[in-house]
Amino acid sequence: MHLTPLMGILSLSILTGGLQPLQDAAPLPFDKRHGWTEDREVQGGAAQKKSLQKKFILRSELKPDSSPERDHATLYERDRSSGELIRVAERVEGARKAPDGTLFFVQKQRLYKHRDGVNVPLVDKSSGDFDFADKSAKIALVRLNEMDDPGTLALVDSEGKVERTLADAGHGALWLPVFTPDGKSIVYVSGETGFGSFFRVDLDGTNKRQLTNQNIRQETGGVFSQDFVPPAESRERMRFVTDTRLEYESGQETWQLDIETGETWRVRVAVPQKGVTP
Repeated sequence: MHLTPLMGILSLSILTGGLQPLQDAAPLPFDKRHGWTEDREVQGGAAQKKSLQKKFILRSELKPDSSPERDHATLYERDRSSGELIRVAERVEGARKAPDGTLFFVQKQRLYKHRDGVNVPLVDKSSGDFDFADKSAKIALVRLNEMDDPGTLALVDSEGKVERTLADAGHGALWLPVFTPDGKSIVYVSGETGFGSFFRVDLDGTNKRQLTNQNIRQETGGVFSQDFVPPAESRERMRFVTDTRLEYESGQETWQLDIETGETWRVRVAVPQKGVTP
């Protein structure tokens, strides 16, 4: 990907939709050849019906730098009775469950739905960064442009029909789309101005507006003014605390953003523990 440092690096946690470590699983034994492996449970939206959930696991393996699969993971389904892991797909770039518990994942730049034990291909030129609307069967999907950068935001239905392109970051990157609580628009981060800022767009593709850093310009030496508001780092660190207020973490700071007005507040700064380097 051709991203500049100012746009941020899309980490594995972003590409996997903010996967949380399993609460009951410690990291697997250290492997001198591959480094380490770790199981992560595939998460989804807060509105998931618990009775419909299946347990899917991403197992990431750090491989030698020369390996093309170094930054990817293998997706498994865990048999609830035996505990056996059944392989679903390899080289997975992102996985997330819809509110009804259906698994979606991206492999080799293609979005798949896992249905009745079969992986159904849906959308090409997909990144592993996507989100679901809680109140409809809609997917906010970051798609790759002609340079294979995650530069466009598309609205997709659960059967893979691309309804429309909602936003284009131009020569920048675009990441972390999240549906607003009312399901009528999407908030996302874009580097189209040269650095990561929050934007919002309605589901019909209209009313696109920049929410943060509207009057910020990069100063000499790549330094920003004190008014710069950093973007979120990963999906699991973003949450709506009210219908219009998004709370997120960036580095040691916690911010809140009013998605109606663009007003922001830095509500918390983590204090490093004594003797610990942040």
